[in-house]
Amino acid sequence: MNKNFVSIESFRELDPRSRESTHDFLEIFVITMSAVICGMTGWDEIVLFAKERKKWLKKRLGLKLENGVPSRNTFARVISAIKPEKLQDAFSDWVLSVSTSNDTEIVALDGKTVRRSFERSKNKKAIHIINAWACNSGITLGQLATEEKSNEITAIPKLIDCLSLKGSVVTIDAMGCQKQIAESICEAKADYVLALKGNQGKLHGAVQSFLMNRINEGFKDVKHSYFETKLERGHGRIEVRKAWSLPIKGYENYFDGCKEWKNLKSIFAVKLESTNINTKEHTENFRYYISSLDVDAQRLLDISRAHWKIESMHWILDVCFNEDDSRIRIDDAPANFSALRKIALTYLKQETTFNKGIKIKQKRAALSTDYLEAVLQLNI
Repeated sequence: MNKNFVSIESFRELDPRSRESTHDFLEIFVITMSAVICGMTGWDEIVLFAKERKKWLKKRLGLKLENGVPSRNTFARVISAIKPEKLQDAFSDWVLSVSTSNDTEIVALDGKTVRRSFERSKNKKAIHIINAWACNSGITLGQLATEEKSNEITAIPKLIDCLSLKGSVVTIDAMGCQKQIAESICEAKADYVLALKGNQGKLHGAVQSFLMNRINEGFKDVKHSYFETKLERGHGRIEVRKAWSLPIKGYENYFDGCKEWKNLKSIFAVKLESTNINTKEHTENFRYYISSLDVDAQRLLDISRAHWKIESMHWILDVCFNEDDSRIRIDDAPANFSALRKIALTYLKQETTFNKGIKIKQKRAALSTDYLEAVLQLNI
């Protein structure tokens, strides 16, 4: 295999087969990944890609293909038999080998259901995948598949244990606002910013009441931090965000059970004021958060806003990689193929010489082996 493609070697140990087989596992894996980079969405398309690019695969990637191109059944059988937990470990190791960001990373955790991964005949529900998205780097750090969205609370700590999070800030929406999850983040030597809603009813109500009273009183004689954004225009609206943060120290008596939250240091509120440019309709919306970070309204606001970048990844998976419409359903294939999409997305985002969207990059990679080599970080 091409020496410049060595980082992918970490996936070789994923081979689920117990004896020597007709086709080399890493060749199957690399062909599948390269095909997904080029926008292929199913087994037949992967076989077509391999046949059309056979000479290139052998010459530039160093694949031997001694027994020819694997069949669609071989691709499906091998990829679906990979253990997702082993793939996650290899995925995390690979991400560390290709990551270039030295900044304090904001890691957003959020779930996405692969809607057509269900099998009615086997009473198998669509899988729900918890994703970890590095907001600064713009890459996926890892994933963990569950059977239902309601399993997020138990799945998130397991995913955290698989990731290298030291020094980062982890953000999660309200469902993940749990004491156990906060503790898992701190044990990983990271900080957290967690959204508060009704699932933590008493704490949410206390934080809301406390902050609203202080906001209405103008924070008279109360130590706090405040930040307000400039007017922002987009999607037919004019928006401004205001953020207030307070230290929890000294106010513990106002929040029953707050000492049970590991390293809890601050609470903050974000007020979004939005005006529709056409109708002039004005709306105001408050969100509330808890954090292990020190009081700094601007930083906390920036982090809470960064969390929603993970939605752009979910959108790309659906629009560019056709994830929601994927009919790949055999065994663990839906989860494993989802991981392959994210590996492909990482490669495409890290190629910066062609300043276009992911969909256009996919099409160019499919049409040009020179560009595909650039995406795969081969020295041409």
